[in-house]
Amino acid sequence: MKAVTLLVLIGWLLGVALARCDKVIHGTSHSSILLPTPFHQSPIEVIWKHIPSEDELQIAKIQNGSITDRLNDRYTLDANGRDLWIYNVTESDAGEYIAEATMAGGGTLVNYTVCLIVHDPVPSPKIIYKVRRIEGQCYVTLSCSVPSKTANFSLTGKYRQGNSEYQNISSDGNKIEKTLLLYDQDVEFICTVENLADQKIDSVHIKAHSDVEKEKTRSHIPLIGSFVMVAVVFVAILWKSAKKKGQGEDVNETLTSPVQDSGEAGNETLRYPVQDSESEYISISLEKLKD
Repeated sequence: MKAVTLLVLIGWLLGVALARCDKVIHGTSHSSILLPTPFHQSPIEVIWKHIPSEDELQIAKIQNGSITDRLNDRYTLDANGRDLWIYNVTESDAGEYIAEATMAGGGTLVNYTVCLIVHDPVPSPKIIYKVRRIEGQCYVTLSCSVPSKTANFSLTGKYRQGNSEYQNISSDGNKIEKTLLLYDQDVEFICTVENLADQKIDSVHIKAHSDVEKEKTRSHIPLIGSFVMVAVVFVAILWKSAKKKGQGEDVNETLTSPVQDSGEAGNETLRYPVQDSESEYISISLEKLKD
């Protein structure tokens, strides 16, 4: 009961703090974050202050386009002081940022408050797959996982077969999993890890069984042609040798299987594609989604 009361109190205090914000920015630690203001005209003077808790800290000041005060090199001002950049952000940078701007043409003082919330970067998801044959049918189990799961991010996934609509799946743990029957339709599986400031995606595309068989057939055509050519040449050599022996010539020729010319005669080894048991049924390629 005490824990629930504490969480409610923290949520209430956070709501009160955010109510004072004109704009809320979510950013990740160890990144660069821009805090903008909506000032349309260039101010005469701008003072930026940071309120991490109850204390107020002046971090930068600009007058007539020139920076006259700056806390350290992690802060810089753009657009004549209207925008504040923070580099290599840490959790201690969270809080309220107040821009006090003195406008030209009367010296009107305008305040604008930006609230910064700093999040940890989300971990990268990883998809693995396993193919099984059950009673003559092929099934693929797709799993997406992250090293650990916290309340600071969500793990979700979606999949579809052919041109159907995506079906969503989610998990409260650090892993989501789906088993699908493989037949003559492509399968797409997308895994997303995200919070309010960061997002990472992994995806897998599984080609339909019929398409893979067509590709395998096309890949065998050049090999068949090569075998035919080798057989013809071999038969011609045998016929020539038999003809010479029939004419009573002394022949000491050694017959060897011909090989393709690779620059060093007789040193080439003919290799044929070997596929594992999984690739006989599906062809899988991992790809990242583009923004």
